[in-house]
Amino acid sequence: MRFEVSRFLKPANVTIGIMLLMGAVSSGGFAMGSSHNNGHMDIQVPASFGDLEGYVAPGDSEALPTGFLRIYSTKDIQSVAGLPEAVQAQAALVRKLDPMSLQSGIQDATGAAAQLGVTPSDFDRVAYSSAGKRAKSNRILAVESENGLRAFFVARIAADQPDGAVSGIFHCVEQTQLPVAYRATYLGKIAPSTLIEIKEEICQKPKM
Repeated sequence: MRFEVSRFLKPANVTIGIMLLMGAVSSGGFAMGSSHNNGHMDIQVPASFGDLEGYVAPGDSEALPTGFLRIYSTKDIQSVAGLPEAVQAQAALVRKLDPMSLQSGIQDATGAAAQLGVTPSDFDRVAYSSAGKRAKSNRILAVESENGLRAFFVARIAADQPDGAVSGIFHCVEQTQLPVAYRATYLGKIAPSTLIEIKEEICQKPKM
């Protein structure tokens, strides 16, 4: 199955940042006294993101208000205590992708991830509850930028609808300095062509 990466290239919408910052609301989920500020923050979805929806990770019993996204965050990807177990397990998989060589923009990194021993099914096994049925993920998309921030999006993407709205999990990794910061958020109704915009906002704003 051929994956057309070029269809996903799209300039970032720099105006979204202001809207997202205005809508940011701390949930109080950060662990007091934690050296790495592990926890989460809820941010309001701006109208520019369309029908984008947010969800909570399995094991997170705190309700997410309608119209918000929950960002799980740690300032050290190797120290994830306090985050939901599903997020901790995904962070371990994302760490394995560190050696991956990426180009700028959005690309299909499924094959490259497999060479490092990581598959979409690996993420599914640890990211979701066993209850209920859901489409199995078949793609790991990567978003690389020149500022040292990279992101991965794991979802099921149909070959005949490469930019159709899907549900998946978005992972941010900041590699510009040590320790390596990490964020993750569960998303629904997201078009892969918007990943650059999503990355710029979720990975960099608001400040944790």
